[in-house]
Amino acid sequence: MPSTIQSLIIVFARLIILFPKEILSFLMSVKVIDTKTNTNKSGLKVLMDKWLLHQPSFKGLYFKNVTLQALVCLFNMKDNIIETLMVIGFNPSHSKASIGKIHRNTYYHLILFNIFL
Repeated sequence: MPSTIQSLIIVFARLIILFPKEILSFLMSVKVIDTKTNTNKSGLKVLMDKWLLHQPSFKGLYFKNVTLQALVCLFNMKDNIIETLMVIGFNPSHSKASIGKIHRNTYYHLILFNIFL
């Protein structure tokens, strides 16, 4: 069963694939107030922080493929907003999970994207 965060991110990921410029401008126009620091954050920053923090724990091949495709779509836009955005991401070195261990019945999927720089 996917988490609430995963479900919300998949909605935005599918919208980004279909309407990247419109969703980017919408997320930039949304302001979220952080009550702890009493600062305003853009909706894009909040979404990307949660997205990149939880991306490694997404369940299901469909969810992983769609979210990665949306991230590549954002990257390929080469928008100044995306290129200068500082986000909190997942750092596997801080995880207590043993990433190097290969368990029986573990399958890895190779996802190829053509990225032209």
